[in-house]
Amino acid sequence: VKNRVSAATRGKQNPVITAPEGVEWTLPVTTENKAKAFAYFRNKKYDGYLASRGQGENDTSGFTGLQRTIDTYNRFLLQQKFYGNDSSCLQVIQELEKNKDPKAAELQAGLRNHLAEMLETRSQLVLNEYLGGKSVLPPPAIYYTAATDAQIADSLLPAGDPRKKNNQVMSAFHKAFGSIRYEQFEKYPAAEQLLRQAIALEDRAAYLYLTLSYVLSYQHQYDSAIWYARKAERMIPTWSHPKNVLGNLYHDIFQYEKALQFHRDVLKLDSSYAWSYNNIGLSMLDMGRLK
Repeated sequence: VKNRVSAATRGKQNPVITAPEGVEWTLPVTTENKAKAFAYFRNKKYDGYLASRGQGENDTSGFTGLQRTIDTYNRFLLQQKFYGNDSSCLQVIQELEKNKDPKAAELQAGLRNHLAEMLETRSQLVLNEYLGGKSVLPPPAIYYTAATDAQIADSLLPAGDPRKKNNQVMSAFHKAFGSIRYEQFEKYPAAEQLLRQAIALEDRAAYLYLTLSYVLSYQHQYDSAIWYARKAERMIPTWSHPKNVLGNLYHDIFQYEKALQFHRDVLKLDSSYAWSYNNIGLSMLDMGRLK
């Protein structure tokens, strides 16, 4: 409803979902939820323009051409050709700029909103993998694609749309996180700059502070890395990743008992978190507890 109202009013009305003060509304991310979300967005066609024509005598001038445009857009949508070449949803939207018919402008606004919704959801689903606290995460290339998705979604939305901030934050995170994974992606200064820009936009996102902790630890700035990881842990005490990171950080500065405590706290939350089993073994090895 929010996205459709925003598109229909060209950004003049933006419904906001709220909850009573002090109450959070959330939906746990599960494998089943993710599969349903992917299926939903893969099969979601654009039908808003023709479905909202209203009653009375229709003005059919230019209708056939616009219907063909919608059909082409939906075909690319089904093929997941969102952007990147001359046969894509984004290209269809750009072609509409050449059509001076007011109806074409209305259709373009609807398609821009629709494609933005698709892309920002794809980006959010990748972020959800990280937030889910699992020990197996997608490779860096997936995060770079998610960053591009969020960036294009942001460019499609009109100025003042409240979704722009979230897309900008997600894009910065995905670029930063993809840039620090594995040795060939050691772009620490650029990643730190992106994360600080994202925090300036949204200072309540624990995952930004945790990722900044990664960046600082890789540069051996352990005091600062621990401070940011602690901040993330305080914000979401039930999230596995910050505790695991803190365990690694205390291991790196030879405080092995603290390291073991954090990793054991992780396993109390999630007994399938493989990293912490491995990290407990590493700390015990360095403590001389070989058996």
